[in-house]
Amino acid sequence: HLMCYNTLSANCTTGNYSIANRLCNGSDGNAYIKIKSAIDAMSVGDVIYMRGGTYRETNSSTEVDIEIPYTKNGDSWASGHFNTLTSYPGEWAIIDGEGIAPKGVVLGLKGMTYCPTCVLRYWKFEKFEITGGGTIGNDNQAGAGLWLPEGPFIIRYLYIHDNWDDSQLGNPAGLLMYRPQNSIIEYMYFYDNGCYAGGNCGQ
Repeated sequence: HLMCYNTLSANCTTGNYSIANRLCNGSDGNAYIKIKSAIDAMSVGDVIYMRGGTYRETNSSTEVDIEIPYTKNGDSWASGHFNTLTSYPGEWAIIDGEGIAPKGVVLGLKGMTYCPTCVLRYWKFEKFEITGGGTIGNDNQAGAGLWLPEGPFIIRYLYIHDNWDDSQLGNPAGLLMYRPQNSIIEYMYFYDNGCYAGGNCGQ
């Protein structure tokens, strides 16, 4: 597994993270300041634990704040073959796009156009919060707290709120998916995801 902890002074990349001390002075594996850094460093089958706190990772991408590349896709639900992003047990992580997330997408695949490789597969997302994707009144800004094309996925116990979409008459902007094949989505709380008045504000 890998850890994320947003107040580290530097990444712990030699297996020297201390869960108890929250410093690079232990032997509990690797830890990264940014979620994106942990995703880039992971191998298929890893669990990424986010320590409690708020993660703000806006970047220069024109597509998404925290990109999940399709090169990290799993291939089954067998142990070691799927990926997990979750809060550390007993803690709660918040991913905040701060209303300036590129195109309003906080977490997910880069790009919103279908192609044969533009899909994510075998990811499990559990027990964290996503907010701040898009800003109301920002015309033609495609929005989503979580953008997941195809699947399968397991998505459970997420709180997704205050994400906005001003594109295409206002698409739902909390959880954006297409062809979510064989996915499980349960125990979710959606609040105030949507669009300008008169749009399709279906979360």
